[in-house]
Amino acid sequence: TSFSAPLVASAAALVSARFPAYDMNQVREQLRVTADNIDAINPNYAGLLGKGRLNVFRAVSESSPSIRNQKITLFDKGKGSIPPGDTLRLFFDLKNFLSAANGLIVRLSSSNPDILILDAQLTAGNVGMGELKTMVGPFRVYIKPGIADNEDVDFKLSYSANTTYTDFELFRIKVALDYLNIEVNRISTTISSNGRIGYSGPDASNGLGFIYKGEPLLYEASLMIGNGPARVSNNARNDMGGSDEHFDKSVRVGKIDDRKAAFLARSEFDDTGSLNRLDLHVKHSQTAFDTAPDDKYTIAEYDIQNTGSTLLTGVYIGLFIDLDSDPSGHDITKYDAANRMGYVFGKAGGTLYGAVKLLNKDVAPAYYPMSDQIVGDPLQNGGGFSMAEKYQSLSSGIKATGLGENDPNGIDVMFTIGYGPYTIPAKASAKVAFAFIGGDNLADIQSSALAAQNKYNQLGQTDPLAAEGFVLGQNYPNPGSDNTVINFTIAETASTTLNLYDIIGRSVKELVNANLQKGSYSINVDLSELEAGIYVYKMKYKGKEKSFKLIVGK
Repeated sequence: TSFSAPLVASAAALVSARFPAYDMNQVREQLRVTADNIDAINPNYAGLLGKGRLNVFRAVSESSPSIRNQKITLFDKGKGSIPPGDTLRLFFDLKNFLSAANGLIVRLSSSNPDILILDAQLTAGNVGMGELKTMVGPFRVYIKPGIADNEDVDFKLSYSANTTYTDFELFRIKVALDYLNIEVNRISTTISSNGRIGYSGPDASNGLGFIYKGEPLLYEASLMIGNGPARVSNNARNDMGGSDEHFDKSVRVGKIDDRKAAFLARSEFDDTGSLNRLDLHVKHSQTAFDTAPDDKYTIAEYDIQNTGSTLLTGVYIGLFIDLDSDPSGHDITKYDAANRMGYVFGKAGGTLYGAVKLLNKDVAPAYYPMSDQIVGDPLQNGGGFSMAEKYQSLSSGIKATGLGENDPNGIDVMFTIGYGPYTIPAKASAKVAFAFIGGDNLADIQSSALAAQNKYNQLGQTDPLAAEGFVLGQNYPNPGSDNTVINFTIAETASTTLNLYDIIGRSVKELVNANLQKGSYSINVDLSELEAGIYVYKMKYKGKEKSFKLIVGK
């Protein structure tokens, strides 16, 4: 308060005069450790009043240790997601700012019923003035299976030494994460376990959004997949004041070790939350790099599998994007056809640019700019976004080349960007990828768009095509026992068949028989009903054939 501030400031001056060798961190700690605990006379606020009430006499007359945590190191089997059922290992870097602490004992506690502290106390030994003890631990903490996603768990770290010294500090860890933050280059963002980018929750919750140069540029980035006005699996905002939340996680997001990238994480989810589902299982990965020219973007890829028993036709796949360059919503969005990229910048100029680029070149692009400030716009009614409007934005191709430029002040803009139509056979999958880019101007994001495309190609995400116009890969695993995967790529839209035969040429399974769009496909083959032995799978495409042996082991 205005009354306490000058008292504490003058007390700090007295402590500095009394202990002239102290730096300001030590002055602060001397004031803190000599304060009087007043929890007993404020029972409704016990534990919420810091170390207590300033005592100037004690501050200039007493000598005490002051142990403070400088860093928490955390290890979990979820590689950052701290999943339910995991045993977390915590280590602390502890610094003593003041007098020597002899026989330091460190205790960890939590009142959260979903947390079990397996190692509640450790002895850290003697810690001299100014000494830093690194990696004190481990404290093992069990996360019970019933804990809710993204739960904040409060912990208390208590210290005792020299028979009379006691102290504590509080900290919080969010556990059972369904998202991971990406902070390895010049942009910061988040991968989720439900297909969203930037945030895992609706209304910009649980995540970083998309940040460039310290400026938040994203409110929403949500995956949408549909093949009709009443059949769009998505978790974008809807027309009922919420979001559809059709995607449910099946594999919690976790980091993957990859020498080619500074960050790689993956998650899996399906559309079981939809009443009119397409029977989809989606593998989502996000990759980021830390050196120029690849340090201003991240690549998001979705591998979308048709888990149903029938062919899916006319499938459109895209992202609903709400980027905000101008904090007041005075923005413009445009489509850069050469780079297949939608982007947003402030009408007044001088703002940062946010962009989303399409990285697949084998399917027609879609870009549909929108604003709730325009009469007749899909988002007009308070920003509501119906199922039919979502499909419209996915399936209309390049609806316009921009929005907001002709308004004198710019407007609050959004857009859908994606691909389609796709045909996805039963048990097959289609793969799409997007680059999220931050930059200073148009030339900057265009440069990063080119770098992202080159990087995506270099990583082998698009399969090279043989001279005959298609590539058929060897199944994996081979031998297989319960299931195996067959990958293939076709250069042009054409009738394609893939069949499995036994060693004497009898047909065993029809895997694909459809007119497929050009692109890459993955077929999940159920081997559980087949006898052990050697089989052959054969692909026919535009009058040409290719085959491989497939071994079933039991």
